[in-house]
Amino acid sequence: MSSIFWRLTQRVYYGTYGKIDLDIADPAILFPEVFDKRRTISLMNVPWQWGDTTNGNAIIFLCELAAAGYSPIVEFGTNRGRTTLDLALNVQNYKIYTIDFGQFQDDSNMEHRDYQKVRVGELFLDSDKQIRDKIEVISGDSMKLDLSYLNGEIGMVIVDGGHSYDVCLSDSIKAMSLVRKGGVVVWDDYGNYWPGVKKAINEIAKKTKLHYLKNESLVVYKRN
Repeated sequence: MSSIFWRLTQRVYYGTYGKIDLDIADPAILFPEVFDKRRTISLMNVPWQWGDTTNGNAIIFLCELAAAGYSPIVEFGTNRGRTTLDLALNVQNYKIYTIDFGQFQDDSNMEHRDYQKVRVGELFLDSDKQIRDKIEVISGDSMKLDLSYLNGEIGMVIVDGGHSYDVCLSDSIKAMSLVRKGGVVVWDDYGNYWPGVKKAINEIAKKTKLHYLKNESLVVYKRN
């Protein structure tokens, strides 16, 4: 594992995204089964662009979870498919269901910066069959999609779709229903830069124990 992990107990952390209102956790304690065994993961050498996950340690961690058996996977927010492709390289014998509306007018960040228009899944659509067969693209508005046929079946749900409060909250509620016992829900982009995401996650945290992983800039919920 190439990430550097921290064991901290303080309640509030002031970092790149401003004040963090969640407990900061050590992923090695939350996920001992991942760190008990050293395993090799594979990552594509793809240049970053706006809309991709910004933290490389987050990608490594998600792929470690996939390789350790946190599957099948549901991903809210495909974009061009950089995370999807890396996950497909590491998940074993399970599907990745990746959901995208195909619309990129999401300027709900502090700069009101909009997403670039891309071909949804462009990084994996022409991949080798063994990779492409692991990925199922679900097109549509995540707030309207009926995903109940997957409830309680999913090992990892990644919430990284629409970043407005309404969309993030809706996706998060669905994610909590999708995840199986022993599975995990992961949120990206928690912080002041995406205020709707932060508001939605803080609202969920009032009723559900969530953890912030400092080095990965991820929020996680592990279902017991």
